[in-house]
Amino acid sequence: MSTQRLRLLTFNIAHGRGLTPIQGLTSLRKLRLNLRRIAGLLGELRVDLVALQEIDECSVWAGSFDHLEYLRTHAGFPHAAFGINNRRSGLVNLSYGNAILSRFPIAETETIVFGKRRLGEKGFLFAEIDVGGRVVPIVNLHLHFGSRRRRLIQLDLLVTWLRSKERDRGRAW
Repeated sequence: MSTQRLRLLTFNIAHGRGLTPIQGLTSLRKLRLNLRRIAGLLGELRVDLVALQEIDECSVWAGSFDHLEYLRTHAGFPHAAFGINNRRSGLVNLSYGNAILSRFPIAETETIVFGKRRLGEKGFLFAEIDVGGRVVPIVNLHLHFGSRRRRLIQLDLLVTWLRSKERDRGRAW
């Protein structure tokens, strides 16, 4: 059995805002430039799979466009999956969370959100990637930044979910 090398990267893109401290203050032109720079970096690193955090689907504060599709197109990835942790519609549309870009087919995904808030919620995106006929499980995890206690609770939820997933499959990955 041959082993295929898989280059992985995880990247919190902070809503595409770059060094601007608040995403709502970044112009559409600057957001697109920042995302193209990220796409360029992904190309330079020649990664096969990218786990992205704080990526927007169509949020007002981040230019009202799909950041994942923009990155997928500019970085040349054939496969992508979104895991939305936060969705708020109405006067101010917000939709963001975790995502995966992949050079290999994404066979299955599931999004788990840790709480019920519509803004600032964290969670994880689980995906099974088909790498040459072999299923590779990936967890793209975004934990609470300011509370160790909440991070530990979130990690416990992740481990419980993974054990349940493994039991349901009847085998380990």
